[in-house]
Amino acid sequence: MGYTWRSDGSSFNPGKLDYIFYSDATIDTGRHFTLNTLAMEEATLMEYGLEWDDTQEASDHLPRVFDITLNDLDIGVDFNAGWNLVGLPLEVDDAYYQILFPESVEGTLYSFDGGYVQENELLHGSGYWLLFENSGNVTIIGNGLNQLIIELNQGWNLISGISIELPLESVEDPENLIIPGTVYSFENVYVQADSFQPGNGYWLRSSGTGAIILNQN
Repeated sequence: MGYTWRSDGSSFNPGKLDYIFYSDATIDTGRHFTLNTLAMEEATLMEYGLEWDDTQEASDHLPRVFDITLNDLDIGVDFNAGWNLVGLPLEVDDAYYQILFPESVEGTLYSFDGGYVQENELLHGSGYWLLFENSGNVTIIGNGLNQLIIELNQGWNLISGISIELPLESVEDPENLIIPGTVYSFENVYVQADSFQPGNGYWLRSSGTGAIILNQN
């Protein structure tokens, strides 16, 4: 898969490529990422988890060639003995709940959609009840999840966040759906939350139907 852009300061005629990007990683259908290079310096690539090597090989069409590798992230998630609220904070190859949480009790993953629904896989943006016999922690490995658009129903919703801690005040809520003081985590008892932690689930009460946006930027 190739990624190209043209340098604004290029001396080459329009239509000739200044940079070629390629990756030997397999990207599943429905997954993609975008390199916005209009205002991105080469050094800035490193800040986005990209590794590059300049081969110093050039021609009148392809003066620079880079090999880019996407770095995996790992996120640790703590859990208590008993019921926990969990979520999926990364893009993973297998979202089966006992792959992600191997110490969980079989058959105890539940989502909420007006009532509880037994599940086998976790979806981004959804929160879940999951039962553990003992306390512990797990490390989830995958690609970063930088933005989520979460559709809310009127009333209580069980949701989860992105790959970083996101303060509640940073959530984009253009329709003012989130009822103040109604976001809760669960740590053997309900605790009012002021941020979304990666890998955790949260109850949130909405005044109506619509969407909120969780965005790393």
